[in-house]
Amino acid sequence: MRHIVLFNTRTTFIVLLLGNTAFSLQALPLIAAHTDINYKAEENIQKNIAELLEAQGLEKSAAWEKTKQLFSTENKNIEAKLHHLQSHPKLLLSSEKINQLLARRALFEKPLNLDSYDSLVGFTQEIKGRPLDQNALKALHQITMLNRTLS
Repeated sequence: MRHIVLFNTRTTFIVLLLGNTAFSLQALPLIAAHTDINYKAEENIQKNIAELLEAQGLEKSAAWEKTKQLFSTENKNIEAKLHHLQSHPKLLLSSEKINQLLARRALFEKPLNLDSYDSLVGFTQEIKGRPLDQNALKALHQITMLNRTLS
């Protein structure tokens, strides 16, 4: 025997509501794990920069303090924001050069704002050592928009 179920507006709404509730409950552990991964990734970036400063002769506590000051204006998602810079195909920036420049900025206490177009242009020009072309400027504009959505 076959059963025919007709969905009306009320039953459709109930099914959608129950489905969304079940999905959101299943997604909670994933969200918590993603937050933990972001925290660890940001901690690794800060650790790398502090180690570079130590290699340049700073004491460990001073290196950590300068590193934390560098990222004091950034509230979250540092790893993702730096990944946008590193992975954009029109910029071709290596993570080593980015970390070296971040360490230099930390040493001289120059702030970095990854949500600011002007700051990203200056940062990228420091890495490249020359003025940027139109393609790179467009890429930095895209990255700025992406980074602002993460803040």
